[in-house]
Amino acid sequence: YGANSHGTHVAGTIGAHGDNGIGFSGVCWRARIMPVRIFDDTGFTSSAAIVAGIEYAVRNGARVINMSLGGYGDNAAEESAIA
Repeated sequence: YGANSHGTHVAGTIGAHGDNGIGFSGVCWRARIMPVRIFDDTGFTSSAAIVAGIEYAVRNGARVINMSLGGYGDNAAEESAIA
């Protein structure tokens, strides 16, 4: 876990610039990515942190949000934030 884990990998897959001699490229070189960290260094998060992250992204102009989350059951607060 930590700041350079799954989310960093996904962001690179989406927006890494190509044709620069580094070795790989993303699917959209012009993507603008807004990192919003909602997990702590141990890989834990909460519903409140997820909702706050969604609200922050929307408030700051995000039009697409990618979230790789797992969990159990439905969560009304998260569903409301997504809607």
